[in-house]
Amino acid sequence: SFLPSFLLPALRKCKIITSGPWLEVPPIALWDISIIPESPATQEECVALWAISDKGDVLCRLNVTPQNPAGSSWLHVGTDQPFISVSIGGFHQVWAVARDGSTFYRGSVSPKKPEGECWYHIRAPPKQKLKQVSVGRTAVFTVDKNGNLWYRQGITPNYPQGSSWEHISNNVRKVSVGPLDQIWVIADKVQGSHSLSRGTVCHRTGVQPMEPKGQLWDYGIGGGWEHISIRGNATEFSKKTSGETTTERLVEPTDPEVGESEGRGDSPRSTLLVDEDPGVDRNAVQC
Repeated sequence: SFLPSFLLPALRKCKIITSGPWLEVPPIALWDISIIPESPATQEECVALWAISDKGDVLCRLNVTPQNPAGSSWLHVGTDQPFISVSIGGFHQVWAVARDGSTFYRGSVSPKKPEGECWYHIRAPPKQKLKQVSVGRTAVFTVDKNGNLWYRQGITPNYPQGSSWEHISNNVRKVSVGPLDQIWVIADKVQGSHSLSRGTVCHRTGVQPMEPKGQLWDYGIGGGWEHISIRGNATEFSKKTSGETTTERLVEPTDPEVGESEGRGDSPRSTLLVDEDPGVDRNAVQC
């Protein structure tokens, strides 16, 4: 049996070293921001940083280095509509979500061409509108407006857009994928206590190269959390985490639009292939 959430111990260790206050980078107000979760290969190479303005413009920050962390200027990256979320992962993979709930992959982003060349439209899961994306070393996860968590299948170096979406869980508010493809979420409802907690921190166990989606949810801190980021944790673990205790599962979906073919008795921890047709618009959106 599980302990009530108010009896569960909550302990997290952290170490923060700063040398001064926050410095404002004018003049644009931002809605979302993402920094590549890997160190530059050379001292001369810039750190990739992408952002979304409060008006939905996509921006790329130029000349960000350890010596000049604020960079020099914003470069506007053209789109055909306002965007709401952006994430840059390993190998300069840039994914973004537009205001209408569709997804885009930015092609040809590199240290020599930090803004890339064009957008490729990626179909959203059926009947869903996406609201957030997070990209790790190789894994891409999104959250839709109904709280479903999706994993992008079929991503390879030769086909970085992937081939289809796979449903992972429901009742997810926000996802963060780390530089080692760690998966952490803020969940709105978690079973296992006397009540259903909202804003619960959970992380995915069993994540490995041959199982990038992981296997189970491990319950973390419950109640009231709005945002989470695992992007700065690049620590490799030497032992397996299969013996972890206190695993929880998220509440099964009640929305009939989600997973109509899942089967009512299936656990939400199981996965569902929802789109066998490659969800890529072959025509790039020219900007």
